[in-house]
Amino acid sequence: FKVPGCGAMAVSPSTQSLCSSAGTASYDITLYDIFTGTTNLSTTNCPPSATCDYTVNPVVNPATTSTLRVGNLGAVAAGTYDFEAVATDNVNPTITYSVPLRLALSTISPIAPALTSPANNALNVTLRPTFQWAAAPQAESYRIEVSSSITFNPTLIDQADLTGTSYTPTSGLPSNTVLYWRVTAQNVCGQSIATPSSFTTVAVECVTRPSTDVPKAIPDNSSVTSTLAVPAGGVIVDVDVLNLVGTHTYMGDIDFTLTSPDATAVVILARSCGSGDNFNLNLDDEAAPGAWPCPPVGGGTYRPSNPLSAFDGEDSTGTWS
Repeated sequence: FKVPGCGAMAVSPSTQSLCSSAGTASYDITLYDIFTGTTNLSTTNCPPSATCDYTVNPVVNPATTSTLRVGNLGAVAAGTYDFEAVATDNVNPTITYSVPLRLALSTISPIAPALTSPANNALNVTLRPTFQWAAAPQAESYRIEVSSSITFNPTLIDQADLTGTSYTPTSGLPSNTVLYWRVTAQNVCGQSIATPSSFTTVAVECVTRPSTDVPKAIPDNSSVTSTLAVPAGGVIVDVDVLNLVGTHTYMGDIDFTLTSPDATAVVILARSCGSGDNFNLNLDDEAAPGAWPCPPVGGGTYRPSNPLSAFDGEDSTGTWS
């Protein structure tokens, strides 16, 4: 026996992205043996101004393949169209089955996107800027490239493919460096590359500030605070926590919060590892993905429970806790 409508009809492909210059989109359709006689094929919601017809219609059973041709695409507006191929048994019209189809149609290559941020020739740009650009009509995706050369050769500093109109690097760019970036808008009709824009990253001084009031006892059912005064600093572009070392029974009992002079508080090491004892690790947003060991000992470098990038852009001057 066969459950009605189960495996009655197969379509390949069910979704297509095409340029209107292709003229016709084709969907191959195979019917199976739930139908008792010849089967009539039809289409619901055929894209406006398109033609929808079948190479074989009606279809004579057993399994026979027909092709739905969605033609006259040059007259169809750009957009995404959802429609259906429908099979109806000629002897028993109550036996019917439909399959959803989709056509994403582009009519032109996208124009080159306008680059908006960082502004051209901008100075003192953070090492992890958020690149932004204007959406290009009919663009399906974008490729962003960052290089120290206006020719973008021989090597790229960063590159990403995405569908949105913004991008933030996962790691910091070189400091005090003139960099160039461009965005390519792409769809099935073609692509367009924006004129490169340049910016200069901020000069960075890497300073280690050791704790001055440790070691501290960790009491049960309470909290302990260690403070560190930074008398003169600057705009933060990156924070790491180094040599977080101590002894404690049951790491599952404690967590660590770092608070900046601007009162930004980040839980950098959340409760974990249950009955594991002691801790000895470093925390860095740019560390390799993956959990720290349990217990978190061994002096390795791992990503914090929450990003330290929450402090980026703040002034480091003042009291940290």
